[in-house]
Amino acid sequence: AKFTNILKCPKVTFNYSFDVPGAVPHGAHPTNVKTEGPDVGNSGAPPSLILDIDLYGGSICYGPWAQRQVQFIQAMFSPIISRSQKPVKSLKPGDKRIYTQYKIAVNIMEETTWRIPTREPSKDVEFLKHFRETNEDYRPFGWLDLKFGQDTSAMITLDMCTTKNGSSNSFDISFRNAEFRTSVNHDIFMKSKFFEISSTLAYPLGWNEKATWVFDINSTQLETFILREHITLVVDTLSDFGSGEPSPYELFRPFAYDIKWKIDGYSIYLNVNDHNIVNNPLDFNENCYLSFHGDEFNIDLSSANETIGQRASNIIYSIRTPMFRLLLNSPPWNTLNEFMKQKEVGRSYNFKAEGNYLIYNDLDVDNVDMVTIECTSRSTVLYCYGFVIRYLMNVKMNYFGDFFHFVTSEEYTGEINTKESNGMAQFEDFDSMTTSNVKTADEDQEKMKTMNPTDVKRTTNETDLWLTFSVFDGGLILPETIYNCDPVIAMHFGELMIDVRSSNYYMDLLASLDEIYLRKYFSKQAYNIFDIVRNGNGRDIKEDGYLSNLSIHGHRMYGLPPSEPTYFCKWDFNLDDFIIDSEVNFLKGLATSFQKIDFGMDD
Repeated sequence: AKFTNILKCPKVTFNYSFDVPGAVPHGAHPTNVKTEGPDVGNSGAPPSLILDIDLYGGSICYGPWAQRQVQFIQAMFSPIISRSQKPVKSLKPGDKRIYTQYKIAVNIMEETTWRIPTREPSKDVEFLKHFRETNEDYRPFGWLDLKFGQDTSAMITLDMCTTKNGSSNSFDISFRNAEFRTSVNHDIFMKSKFFEISSTLAYPLGWNEKATWVFDINSTQLETFILREHITLVVDTLSDFGSGEPSPYELFRPFAYDIKWKIDGYSIYLNVNDHNIVNNPLDFNENCYLSFHGDEFNIDLSSANETIGQRASNIIYSIRTPMFRLLLNSPPWNTLNEFMKQKEVGRSYNFKAEGNYLIYNDLDVDNVDMVTIECTSRSTVLYCYGFVIRYLMNVKMNYFGDFFHFVTSEEYTGEINTKESNGMAQFEDFDSMTTSNVKTADEDQEKMKTMNPTDVKRTTNETDLWLTFSVFDGGLILPETIYNCDPVIAMHFGELMIDVRSSNYYMDLLASLDEIYLRKYFSKQAYNIFDIVRNGNGRDIKEDGYLSNLSIHGHRMYGLPPSEPTYFCKWDFNLDDFIIDSEVNFLKGLATSFQKIDFGMDD
């Protein structure tokens, strides 16, 4: 991803200004540390030293490769000195005032684009395989494009002296009408009306003391269309920035990074097309989406590099939102668009997810990446239409399962034609898609006889996932019709606990619902059900049935990599005391709701 033209702009203006320092007057005034920099006795604001840069449109191309080249120039002008700093002595009246900060302001006068090229290390194996087959060495690099509008500005502040707290550099960037595009589909990945980054890059006095860098990000009206390749591209870009020669032992300094991202108003769209067939990810006339919407979203990330030659990085995260709504968006040609009156199929309050991600730097048989997720929420409601369950399973398949990479309709039909011409057409419907991974022992033995040893060699470290999901005072809504929510049977539960352990060898799942009260509702809109669950979870309404506990246990065992097919699967269902205190129509409606769910999944 080498790109030598860093800046192309029709017009650039540089304005350099500085004050001539005078003497510190008698009767000193205090210095506002937050806005005027370190207080060294300058008697108010320090002498000004500012460089203003105005960019009139054009394009910036700065990525990991350019960053590695700039490091040499940066080291020449500001070499790393392995020596502890001493605080500047406070000035006295009559002393010459000193510069304490150097500021660089960048202003975007016209619409500008910033491209970040990346080498995409995740595609190394695919490229080498293609090179062996075709001997073609051409490989385009991946990229992220950030397009920002007029009135975007950046301010870089560099401390020119140290205090007892060390030095604290900072940079603040304010984007207007920002759009992120990627090489995945050459279209918008994320856009935001306002996108602001404020960071503090602090250094203590000791040359090898731990430094903490804090990044505060604020976004307004953020909208994103996520494909699985987008996540991979972002991870590749961060890995590319972090690559390079490690710090020498005599120059090593521990670092800690804290990132806080607050989003005011968000919409997150997940594509749930069957077989992950996507022509245009932003086209609502072609695609089906499961989308999350809310007014506030908070993300906290922290990581540290505290030892030289650190084998792994541990990322601690926390995700919070007071309330989010789950919507099903269907295109005009879809039957749901014609008959489904209510798009909102779920809602949750006080959602929180926290945990850590331990990722190793090197590939090794003993290195197992570990992901820990602990989720909690309250007053969570899900409408269990058959097609909603089907699309939720499509999320798993399109982002974490068999259809990891999206394909266009031409690529999909071309693959079908190729397999049919070779007599290998094996495309199943949705039901068989969820069970076709189950292989017999004889089939595995036959496959092993023709398998190349390189086919089972791992290209990434194994992953161990621990997931805990707790829902308090929630409800599962079972509609008695295919597309509408009238009438419905609501399963109000006191607590839902889901524990999942998933590795490259097996998956173990246990789900338990306690104190389930069944109630039938007539002429209730979706928002009425949401309010009932939110305000007391229907405790003041007479129940039609009661189930003390429902537990579900699932176990899967996987085969050889890289496909890791399921060759053993076992599900256990356990119901405790089940009491029905209602009319016969209630039982009829309960049976009808399960029939409609099954029909909706197959349709």
